[in-house]
Amino acid sequence: MKKAILRLYNAANIGGSIFFVHKNIPTAALKALRDAFDRVWKDPQFVEEYEHVTSEKADPMTADDFSELLRQMPRDPKIIETYKQLLGAGPVPPSK
Repeated sequence: MKKAILRLYNAANIGGSIFFVHKNIPTAALKALRDAFDRVWKDPQFVEEYEHVTSEKADPMTADDFSELLRQMPRDPKIIETYKQLLGAGPVPPSK
């Protein structure tokens, strides 16, 4: 369970370039957003500046990569609840 939570959390960190959109976003708008983020992360000047400003290595995921990660995630309610807590929906449970 811990590995699954960490994998999802790391993939969705702010530097991972993943942003969530409303589920009813028009297909053309979604494609435009995905393409734009892919172009940004392929720009070496942007990546260099990102790493300089954040002091972390750029390790972006494409929208397709993230979608595949979500498809592979176990649908365990404990994992989902813990992930929500990590995002600020409540206190993180104590480790065992």
